[in-house]
Order: sequence, then C-alpha cells, then structure tokens
Amino acid sequence: MSDLEAERRAIARELHDGAIQHLTAASLRLQSALARDVLSPASVRQALAELEEAGTELRALMARLRGGPSTR
Repeated sequence: MSDLEAERRAIARELHDGAIQHLTAASLRLQSALARDVLSPASVRQALAELEEAGTELRALMARLRGGPSTR
C-alpha cells in the first residue's frame, strides 16, 4: 500500500471515528428531543457541543489534506 493510500485510509478512519460520530450524535439528540416535544436548553447545548467538535475535527482533517498544519 502506498503512503498516499495509507494516509487516505487514516483520514477516512478519523472521519468515521470522529466527526461523523459527533454529527450523528447531534442529529439523534435533536430528533429525540423533537419526538418527545422536549427541546430543552440542555439538549440544544449538548447538540451544539457535538456540532462544534465535529467542525473542529473536520477543519483539522482539511488542513491535513491541504498539507498544512493542523488547527486542532
């Protein structure tokens, strides 16, 4: 396996284990709150925290793809 292919696999693994899980958690948290008709400030804060973490991870991965320093 080439270095490029290994790096692509590592990035894909990081996306799956990090940002995608955070986005899924935020989505499920909000869907559950809406289904129960209980969109509390706490559930919104938790979902926002998950979204912010996903954004941070995506920015770090984008920096790696561009060959620049990670901002994480």
